[in-house]
Amino acid sequence: MVKVLYIEDNDDDVYMLKMRLELLGNFEVLTAEDGEKAIATGCEEFDTKPIEFDRLVATVRRVLDGRK
Repeated sequence: MVKVLYIEDNDDDVYMLKMRLELLGNFEVLTAEDGEKAIATGCEEFDTKPIEFDRLVATVRRVLDGRK
């Protein structure tokens, strides 16, 4: 299972992205309301708004491929 941290303060946006990623089958989406919480948890990569779903998934897959 791949964990993705999504930083967003809009509940509707969180719901939509979380659903789309989780429907792909191997993603667990964690959320935070601000970047300071994400900095505290650490991260390997980030993407910016506006969210382009295909670009986001490609970024996650690139990070995962780099781990092999």
